[in-house]
Amino acid sequence: MKTVVIEGKDLLFTLFKLAFYIWIGMWNVRILLVAVKMVIAVGVYSTYFAVILVSVYGIYSAFRGLKKTVAKTIRRWLFEGDSAAQLPRQRK
Repeated sequence: MKTVVIEGKDLLFTLFKLAFYIWIGMWNVRILLVAVKMVIAVGVYSTYFAVILVSVYGIYSAFRGLKKTVAKTIRRWLFEGDSAAQLPRQRK
């Protein structure tokens, strides 16, 4: 069985990336809702549709990055082991 050592710097960077992707996704959802509201209230304007398209792409990119980061982190935690961190075998 492999023992995985997670360094504080690596864990902090991973948590920062996760928080960043979630933050970007939330702001893009807010922008998207405002743009849709403006299209409904004002009428059809190409500027609002451009904002909607950029927001949708931002949400897609944020969740793609989030998925990639989570998958990479879980894969590293499950399959990479540090031989220096393993407990020494007991002699009989």
